[in-house]
Amino acid sequence: MRLIQFLNNNHQTRVAMVKDSQTVQAVNSDQDLYSLCQAALKTKTKLIDLIHKLGFEADLSYEKLCVEAKLLLPICSTDPKKMMLAGTGLTHLGSGDARNKMHEGSENKLTDSMKMFNLGLEGGKPKDGQVGVQPEWFYKGDGSIA
Repeated sequence: MRLIQFLNNNHQTRVAMVKDSQTVQAVNSDQDLYSLCQAALKTKTKLIDLIHKLGFEADLSYEKLCVEAKLLLPICSTDPKKMMLAGTGLTHLGSGDARNKMHEGSENKLTDSMKMFNLGLEGGKPKDGQVGVQPEWFYKGDGSIA
């Protein structure tokens, strides 16, 4: 089961279950996904069972929701300050080099960021039974920026 949140034509948050790459089924509920999860926990019901109990409305075009920019975050807290956006690591060698050049003081000196990146290259994928290097971590902000 894959669930999404989207804005309907009245700008209300709705939940839908993805049927396939082209179609989603709107859940017959005016609750957002966070509220549905809370209801499932409160009633000790599996989320999938609660969704099926509520039933579904008309099928919607997944592509149309994307094109019209109506997709929302998969789940949102009622208090954005209780949500944290963070990440780990660099995505590719070029990003490490670019960031090093942006921060470096001299061409022969590696920045702390590049030193951490190199540690990840050397020990980021340890052999079975060995401890690897902790990935670089960065903070992006609270839920209000999502």
